Amino acid sequence: MKFAIIGITGQTGSVVAQTLVEAGHTVRAIVRNKEAADKAASQGYEPFIASVDDTEALTQAFTGVDGAYLMNPPAYTHENMFTRAHQVHESLLAAAKSAKLAHAVALSSVGGQHDYGTGNILTTYDFEQQINQSGLNVSVVRAANFLDNWLSAIGKARQDGVLPSMFLPLDKKFPMVSSVDIGRTVAKTLIQGNQAEKLVELKSPEDCSAHDAARILSQLLNREVTAVAVTNEQIAPFFRSIGFATVTAQAFAEMMHGFNTDHIVFEGNVPMVIGTVTLEDAFKEILSRANPKH
Repeated sequence: MKFAIIGITGQTGSVVAQTLVEAGHTVRAIVRNKEAADKAASQGYEPFIASVDDTEALTQAFTGVDGAYLMNPPAYTHENMFTRAHQVHESLLAAAKSAKLAHAVALSSVGGQHDYGTGNILTTYDFEQQINQSGLNVSVVRAANFLDNWLSAIGKARQDGVLPSMFLPLDKKFPMVSSVDIGRTVAKTLIQGNQAEKLVELKSPEDCSAHDAARILSQLLNREVTAVAVTNEQIAPFFRSIGFATVTAQAFAEMMHGFNTDHIVFEGNVPMVIGTVTLEDAFKEILSRANPKH
């Protein structure tokens, strides 16, 4: 079988592609430029250059494959990430329809069922709504917050023994999941095709807190690491300081408020998939990427 994959260079798309190839399938890697196409070819994939907002090119990319992985690359620096996401979702689904794509898997998020109070996750609500209205055969995977997102704070943990956390309170456990489990789940769902569930929710074997993360990092880094709170008032200014658009920065603050007040939770009345990658597993892999000598 042949599958078209968006986000081949990203956290989840790279795992989807690798898992499919290991299972004996062919991958058409949808990439943005020749450099990425050359790299994809060197990895054994069939490269296809197309932008996610180029419906005509995407239609060609989706033609002649058995399924496709649909995801919206975050546009954090775009003036309005929500407008951009809506346009990308329209493009993806219009191309899938024009190509008569038999089946696709779309990445969504915990909280994707809500139409308010979820910040960035409103983009996945938009995606799910457009999917429902499209009439296409699309399976949706709602993933918990990425364990991989701790990567941005690990440098400070290693240097200063401090692990900043926007997940509050620090001892509260939240469902999270590794990008590895997401990629494997998407690949399995693609292979299942018409037999696949239309909507699943996905998390790691155990929920975890900031204190859990600090404890495991202390062990792996061989130094004491302490979790410290990043208040909601600090979130938007921080993201603006690193170049994100104002709309995006405010959306991050709203999203974290949604997590911390239990507004953003799994719907719970759909199948739940439990991954295999633990917090410790994820940290070991993250540390190996951040510092191969570690």
